Amino acid sequence: MTVGFTVAGIAMVLVLLALLACETNTTLDCTKGFPFARDIPRDIAFVSERDGNDEVYVMNADGSDVTRLTDGAEDVGTLSISGRGIAFASDEEIYVLSQQPGYHPPLWLVERLTDNQVLDSSPQWSPDGRRIAFVSGRDGNNEIYVMNADGSDQTRLTHNPGRDWAPGWSPDGQRIAFSSMRYNKAADIYVMNADGSDQTRLTDDPEFDSFPIWSPDGRHIAFRSLRNGAADIYVISADGSNERRLTDNPRSDWSPAWSPDGRRIAFQSGLLEVGEPDIFVVNADGSDLIQLTDDSGDDWVPIWSPDGQCIAFHSDRGGENELDIYVMKADGSEMIQLTNATGNDWMHAWPDFPVRDR
Repeated sequence: MTVGFTVAGIAMVLVLLALLACETNTTLDCTKGFPFARDIPRDIAFVSERDGNDEVYVMNADGSDVTRLTDGAEDVGTLSISGRGIAFASDEEIYVLSQQPGYHPPLWLVERLTDNQVLDSSPQWSPDGRRIAFVSGRDGNNEIYVMNADGSDQTRLTHNPGRDWAPGWSPDGQRIAFSSMRYNKAADIYVMNADGSDQTRLTDDPEFDSFPIWSPDGRHIAFRSLRNGAADIYVISADGSNERRLTDNPRSDWSPAWSPDGRRIAFQSGLLEVGEPDIFVVNADGSDLIQLTDDSGDDWVPIWSPDGQCIAFHSDRGGENELDIYVMKADGSEMIQLTNATGNDWMHAWPDFPVRDR
């Protein structure tokens, strides 16, 4: 059984979990040819509406041992995972799920960190797990805030009439990259210190530059730009120098994801007019562009396994206009379907440590 929580008005609720039956396609051999199945942590967190509502789940990397972590969440968005737990947005507030040690079956604490009448969204753990950056409109405009892991000391970092969003921590936790529409123009990429000081504009273009993603070594930032009509993937050095365009085609390219070694970037690419995006990978210098998927369905949001050997994504290729989660080797081979439940499964995260104690 699961003990649920009411999203509004409850600060803390204990969630008692029992393992749910795995709903993967049992005709697939989910471990054959996949070294990560035994050699690295196997947990993938994701959002699913299989039980009639957006809820947070976790499963093994082969699709087995599906566990539901929330009951009563609404409009879940942005999963961010650290050793302290899973941060997520639900019903315009920020929550954290954390497993309590020593309980069998597992016992999870659901803690509400924000409580406002306006939207709080996009939580992102700092690399050390001590702080969470997020976006809030509590002061009349979307700004970047940061708070401690327990929700205390909520501090506004940006103060501009333009919209600020999409915060992302540098790997050393010293800086935060973000998108901003300040100066009454389209979005650009900015970087600031973790305390909000030294806000520096990295890009300056009349079109949208948005959703910055740090390279694993913290030296570069990938982002998407609309400056050439369709969306393309760009990379810029963290000091604003050496900007380069990685993709150049009529398709729209989105959701860049760095490989763990920083050598490659996976992304989705498709024509907005007809849909059907596919997953591609390109070297960080723009060379060796490879298409990994080619299906009449839509393949979205690639995420690398912690060892860089595989890529997970969600897709409606199974039909019935429902999203499921798939995984394949990094060269596009040996694809398997991880979820196959009624309702959409999407918004997944694959950390380099176990989400669950076993």
